[in-house]
Amino acid sequence: MDLDPGESPRRFGVHKDPIFHVYIANAITLAYSCIEELGLQVKATKENPSKMPDGNWNASVKSDVEARLKKSGINITDPHVWTLRGPKTRIEARRAPTSAGKTSWTRGQVRDVKMMLIDALAHASWLRSTTTTHGLSSSARSLTVYDAYNVQSLARRLFLEKLGFWRTEIVARRDADRDKKNRIEAAK
Repeated sequence: MDLDPGESPRRFGVHKDPIFHVYIANAITLAYSCIEELGLQVKATKENPSKMPDGNWNASVKSDVEARLKKSGINITDPHVWTLRGPKTRIEARRAPTSAGKTSWTRGQVRDVKMMLIDALAHASWLRSTTTTHGLSSSARSLTVYDAYNVQSLARRLFLEKLGFWRTEIVARRDADRDKKNRIEAAK
């Protein structure tokens, strides 16, 4: 319930206590490890980076990850929700998630966006590589619960979808019902 955009009276900000930075960094690293175990990570190197200097995808890296996702039964056209709450953090200022549009509930301090699945994977990979592993970076001081939740929800989706248990049509129907209810209430 803490992450429900309409029900949560509490927003999770950046913690001052360094132990929370370690907890959140560890949660991100472990969630990304699940993605790697599934074989669905972005495979890039310095010689063959995921993004080109102009910010666009490197075609060979993109086609590789898309092929592995499709082979695993993952619907790459179904966007993934990236949870953003409260003011922008230093991490988000460094590299904002690549938005494919706002969610129907985005307003005020709830800044959630839809991301194309491969962009969510690339963002999770970047977050893990630059902030939580290879030595805890100074950026880790800006990690929030939402950062961990985003990578965990991505790993959960990929795991369940690969096993055939992800039912996106139910989620879409629930969201449509919520939108309809909101429109009716707004018209009153």
